[in-house]
Amino acid sequence: MTGLATPTNGISASGKVIGPAATAAEVSWRHWLGFSILLIGQFMAVLDIQIVASSLGELRASLGATVEEIALIQSTYLVAEVIMIPLSAWLARLLSIRIMFAGSAACFVLASLLCASAWNLESMLVFRALQGFCAGALTPLSFATIFFMFPRSKHAIGVAIAGMITTTGITLGPIVGGWVTLTFSWHWIFLMNVVPGLIVVFGVLALIDVDRPQPHILPQIDIPGVVLAGLFLGSLVILFDKGPESDWFDTPWIARLAVVMVISGGLFLWRELTCRYPVVELRLFKDGTFSAGCICSFILGAAIVGSAYLSPAMLSTVRRFNSQQIGTVMMFTGAAQVFLAPLASYMVQRLAARVVLGIGLSILITSLVLHGQMTSEMGLDQLALPQFLRGFGIMMCFMPITIVAIGSVPLSDVRTASSLFNLFRSLGGAIGLALITTFQESRFNFHRERLMAQVSEGGIVAGQWLSGLQQRIEDAYGAASNPEVAAMKIMNGFIEREVWVLTFNDMWVAMAIYCGIAVLILPFLPDHVQQKSD
Repeated sequence: MTGLATPTNGISASGKVIGPAATAAEVSWRHWLGFSILLIGQFMAVLDIQIVASSLGELRASLGATVEEIALIQSTYLVAEVIMIPLSAWLARLLSIRIMFAGSAACFVLASLLCASAWNLESMLVFRALQGFCAGALTPLSFATIFFMFPRSKHAIGVAIAGMITTTGITLGPIVGGWVTLTFSWHWIFLMNVVPGLIVVFGVLALIDVDRPQPHILPQIDIPGVVLAGLFLGSLVILFDKGPESDWFDTPWIARLAVVMVISGGLFLWRELTCRYPVVELRLFKDGTFSAGCICSFILGAAIVGSAYLSPAMLSTVRRFNSQQIGTVMMFTGAAQVFLAPLASYMVQRLAARVVLGIGLSILITSLVLHGQMTSEMGLDQLALPQFLRGFGIMMCFMPITIVAIGSVPLSDVRTASSLFNLFRSLGGAIGLALITTFQESRFNFHRERLMAQVSEGGIVAGQWLSGLQQRIEDAYGAASNPEVAAMKIMNGFIEREVWVLTFNDMWVAMAIYCGIAVLILPFLPDHVQQKSD
């Protein structure tokens, strides 16, 4: 393939990292420094998906928006990012990974500055969309660069580190955002991107040079494909983002959006499969290994984003933990990913991909089932093990499936494979979160009705408990404290807390069952991946 010839030492005459190193022994500090700089950009992109979530209250007050309007700040970022992910591969071919990554990082810094200076909701939405669009290229290009820059023996550790950055960023985003907002102001959740972003821009330009621009493809641009991709992915993400809070198809605009999604999706598939120069190379899905990897990525995306939502929600709702306490619990997940990444990398290099994935799924499913056994009195000693296992299980799943999916295609298709693989992960997270939200509401109503019925059927026992509570309140605070109302409030609080416990437990178990679907894919994965020639 043009532009991929590599010096034997893997370093160009100018000192830039260029192409895959010939052997593992020839991977120099420049490779790792360049890769580390890429990961800073990837971490910023992943972190910014979630970091605003814990600061929406402050943003709403500052921008004068309603609760419904301020939620659009998250939606615009996610929609723009998802649209950019599949387009990033074509743009990287046109410009080269080096220029595309540095340019995206520079625009991301600019968009962050604009977000920090937003003067109303409308300006914030425009700047946030720009930020998401720029961020959409950073994660897939980081993964793609691993396969250009490193020899096969180093792919596992590269994917392990990149996967750790992705999952940790998703997990810690709301916690970091809440701390920054409370300590400084909401402006700093955007301003904190500036210095590391500039480091990424200049670092990538100085160190990364893994492929060559292909300006000859510019006249071949598939404009209808770009438009249809934007319509399809944008409407799909909005549908699943706003569907749960809008009663799904009972809301007319949601129903109309679904029609747009179906029509544009059908046209997009037809266009990309018949176009001579498609903007998104869907023919990669003819490869069964790559297709299986993308399905697993979709499932894993739901597990990563879903568990990152459920854990803080459960701890804050049931145990009333503050952000610092939640952060302490969540750190067990991050610690597992950081400290056990070398072990996971070692296993990927020594065992068949399907074996490692099977072990990872077993650990992940076990952790989700353990989460589903929680009580209202749970403490750190009950939470530490499932959190730790979840982090390790996600890492054990993420590494082999990434290597299998992206490493099974020719090097010339790695950019596209990485973008599609990451697109499936992002869509899995978005759709999974929407289904979790819908399931949460239905299970909460179910358990509340059931527990209220049991209390009513308890009759004498419930009445005696309530009377005793009223008496204790009256003895402590006197009749003026209205003990009947106070006792009823306390009882309702107990009931609601137990309803939430049962609801969250149901959702954890449902997620475990959902992840179990990936077990069916194991027979379709090869024992070892051999990258195809161009």
